Amino acid sequence: MKNFPFIFNKNVLKHIFILLIAQFGFSQSIGAPTYTFGFICATPTTNYFDCSFTFTPASFSAGNKFRLELSDKDGFFPASNPTILAEITATVSPATFSNFAIPANTDGIGYRLRVTSTSPVAASPSSTPFEAHYMPFDTNFFINGKAETISICGSNGSVKLEIDPDTPTIRSPRFYPNLKYKWFKDGEIISNESTYFINVTTSGVYRVFIDYGSCSTYDDGQSSKSQPVTVSIATTSTSVAITSSKGTNICPSDPTTLSATPGYAYQWYKDNAKITGATSSTYQTGVAGTYKAVANPGTACESTSNSITLTAEVFNLDIDAKVSPSINYIDAGQSLTITATTDAVSPTYTWLEPGNTTPVSTTDNYTVVTPIDGDYKLKVRQNSGCVFEKEIIFRVKIGIESTKLPNLISPNNKDGANDTWIIPDQYKSTDIEILILDSFGKEVFRKKNYDDSWPSGPIEFKSVNPIFYYVISKGGTALKKGSITVIK
Repeated sequence: MKNFPFIFNKNVLKHIFILLIAQFGFSQSIGAPTYTFGFICATPTTNYFDCSFTFTPASFSAGNKFRLELSDKDGFFPASNPTILAEITATVSPATFSNFAIPANTDGIGYRLRVTSTSPVAASPSSTPFEAHYMPFDTNFFINGKAETISICGSNGSVKLEIDPDTPTIRSPRFYPNLKYKWFKDGEIISNESTYFINVTTSGVYRVFIDYGSCSTYDDGQSSKSQPVTVSIATTSTSVAITSSKGTNICPSDPTTLSATPGYAYQWYKDNAKITGATSSTYQTGVAGTYKAVANPGTACESTSNSITLTAEVFNLDIDAKVSPSINYIDAGQSLTITATTDAVSPTYTWLEPGNTTPVSTTDNYTVVTPIDGDYKLKVRQNSGCVFEKEIIFRVKIGIESTKLPNLISPNNKDGANDTWIIPDQYKSTDIEILILDSFGKEVFRKKNYDDSWPSGPIEFKSVNPIFYYVISKGGTALKKGSITVIK
């Protein structure tokens, strides 16, 4: 076997040498970054920090840039898309990255820094790990409507302590969904409670802090915290009164705040119907109706407040066309002019075509010249006094309105046509009832003021196309009878 001599090429050796130096040598030409902070506590207004590093100036090209990179919270630097905190050009060692800021998602205890260069490409050793937290909310806040005392009804009762939500004038920590919390009772931490609310069953003094790790002291110092709330056990009900911040005549666009005495768990009702999620001592609304609050719902100490009836300012709005779900038919080549009438003060008009957000008219009338099948909208805004908006939807379809009752539908939801039983408008009113029966005489649909909605669910097909029967009646007297065949 012949031995082939290795031919040394100076250029090849030069490139190999450069690669080896870049891989093993230049990382040692940049020292690990050093810093004086023990950990980082950044806020939206205080987010600037410094760190320094050493390097060998002769090892780097004139156009080189040094970059300060931040690892993830576990100390890992990704191979692509690194988090670059700062970039500088330096020729004298040591150098400093001044006033760098950490990203808003920083939250952990294992972060590291390193310095990389661009010419040649190299990286320093990582810094020692440190804790860092970006604190988007760094002020005090309130729980349960600023209550100082709260009663639990009976020894088996409970109360929900929760951070107050946002208001139009006050930002809440709940605006930041990723925050964690620590709850305390009588100065001792409550384990396994880290959300914005807690259910309490025992008496004591409660307080909650935002959990920013080492950036939180969990005392009365600079930590973001709630007011302390004293929870006690009650055995009798309490008198509950509610008030409206803007009286009983309100503007829909300017909601009033209904308030009950802070310190209790509440359930709010409108027109005797429970309002889902309305369980704090206040409730905002711009909707007319009769409201009340029930304190400590579901316990022996339950108390019902007085009722407040709110009336909301309204204005009248009408158009000289059929409103949805009725259909305005336009024959091919024809147009339709629709005029609005309103008693709104200083009104403005916005007419919109189906699927379009650009107004096609801003006067009190609009002419449909090139009709589009679908729902058109008219929005009218009252611009003086109580400023708010109302909307009317009207449906346009190309063709001539049929006066016949169809006896065939194909609800395949594929072609957008003939999917439901659409009947002439003369059979749609509150005093006319539509009854549909299957082939066995079983009722499958009954409705007054029919809205072209049957069938709303799937139809079962067997060996033949199913047949249904309809009865249209007014005041108990049948007006029309017939059959409907459903095909695929």
